[in-house]
Amino acid sequence: MGSRLVSVITVVMGFLILGVLGSTGNATLNSTVSVGNLTVQVSREQCGISKQCVEVPESCDPAASSACLFVSTRSAASQRTTSVAFQLRGDTEDNTYIAVGLSTSNNTGGNGSVYACAREGSSVVFVTAKLDNDTLYMTKLPVKSVLGSVTGNVTQCTFTAENLNATRIRAADTSFYVFLANGRIEGGTLGKPVIRGMTNTSLDLINPGGNSSTMTTPTPTTTGGTTPLQHVSQILLVLLSVLLLSA
Repeated sequence: MGSRLVSVITVVMGFLILGVLGSTGNATLNSTVSVGNLTVQVSREQCGISKQCVEVPESCDPAASSACLFVSTRSAASQRTTSVAFQLRGDTEDNTYIAVGLSTSNNTGGNGSVYACAREGSSVVFVTAKLDNDTLYMTKLPVKSVLGSVTGNVTQCTFTAENLNATRIRAADTSFYVFLANGRIEGGTLGKPVIRGMTNTSLDLINPGGNSSTMTTPTPTTTGGTTPLQHVSQILLVLLSVLLLSA
């Protein structure tokens, strides 16, 4: 019984360790997206006129304060209305990132699409990912025309996201809940994002004169209850308890 108990404990610990290692996500910075040099300054100019704007703190001016985390959106094409042009700007240190996320619900736990501008020294690396249970998983999302710059402690990037559609059951819908986030680069991957704010209503990204929204700090939610890893861990721990009691 002793040797069998040791074997079971070894197996249990192995599963748990693998689970921990496997839960770190895979939003690596080995991006295949080419980033050109951005020579213009991202600003609030034309907000509500030709572009939608979202910022944290609310109504801050990115041109006046580096602490302003800001994104703007507008239609990128006259014919393909699901192509959306983004401008993103925020305060960064080396090995940190800023990001804008899109969700079809008013929480960040439901597999939201994330577009991140990561700063490595004086360079910008552009990464797309899915956010699930507070973890970023690198996912190839269709983007083009990516530009970036680092000036002092400010990182900026512009890009066009293609084929955006908030629904699969009717005509194209470009209305999403928008959230802004930042975080650190850890071991060559994007670390856990800190959600700085999320719109309290969905916004039509290509309608600058559409509904306005205030920013809230969302409560992260998980999808589907416990994960498969949690189920496996619970079963293994029950098995270990039974063996210990029968030893």
